[in-house]
Amino acid sequence: MTTKEWLLQYRNLNKSINEKLVERENILTLACKVTGSATEDKVKTSATNTSETWFIKYAEVTTEIDAKVDELVSIGEEIKSVIYKVSDLRLQTLLIGYYINGKTFEALAEDMELSEKWVRTGLHGQAINEIEKNRKLFNLVPCSSASTYDIV
Repeated sequence: MTTKEWLLQYRNLNKSINEKLVERENILTLACKVTGSATEDKVKTSATNTSETWFIKYAEVTTEIDAKVDELVSIGEEIKSVIYKVSDLRLQTLLIGYYINGKTFEALAEDMELSEKWVRTGLHGQAINEIEKNRKLFNLVPCSSASTYDIV
């Protein structure tokens, strides 16, 4: 896993959680949906309770979200601990802003009063190099199957 891929884990997982939250909201809407008819009353029997099925699905998605949030917190702590080892505060700001807070390079450039091109190519390249140096300095190597670094 490259350094960029490792850093993007937080951002990507955060997007995945947000998508699950929307899914959960849609499920809740369906579970609470009441439909009526202006025609004759009909008694319908079925083997399943549709609302109950939706509430069960809601609970399952909530459990998935909780697990992803736990993973997000863990990954976030790990990534931030490496970012905070970068000595240049501008680079820290860039890395936290982009990879943790999900800002665009355009927004970061505006905040930092720099050109987007310089932030995207110059500063971001420097920041990635600093992360790489710190990985080597602190003997951090990417794990092959996990989302964390092992100390060698």
